[in-house]
Amino acid sequence: MGHPFAVSGLLNDTRVVATTAICGSGCALDAAEAAGILHNQL
Repeated sequence: MGHPFAVSGLLNDTRVVATTAICGSGCALDAAEAAGILHNQL
């Protein structure tokens, strides 16, 4: 993670939370990509 977090984290541990029903309670990057919430590039 970047500023202001001093601790690094694994990309696979990243959770996406959206205001829609899909990923509303958080989902992995792959699930968010499949739902069209984000693209597979950071």
